[in-house]
Amino acid sequence: MRDLYAINPTNPGPRKKLCGGNLQSQTETCAVVQQIAPDVWEVTDSKDPKRPGLRFTDDEMQGLIDLFPAERGTPT
Repeated sequence: MRDLYAINPTNPGPRKKLCGGNLQSQTETCAVVQQIAPDVWEVTDSKDPKRPGLRFTDDEMQGLIDLFPAERGTPT
């Protein structure tokens, strides 16, 4: 298993802000998703951009996308 946190993003993709629809204001909960290397994604908090993000492989991100709605009881 490779250490995703050892990767130094040299040519990251665009940042995409995904918001939760709770307040539509400065305090709205948003995650920022960015591909930082081939097969590596980073998820950060828009309210605290200096805080380190969580890193996932393509397969891990797909697992999150597939399983999260089921865990919440939300149809996909």
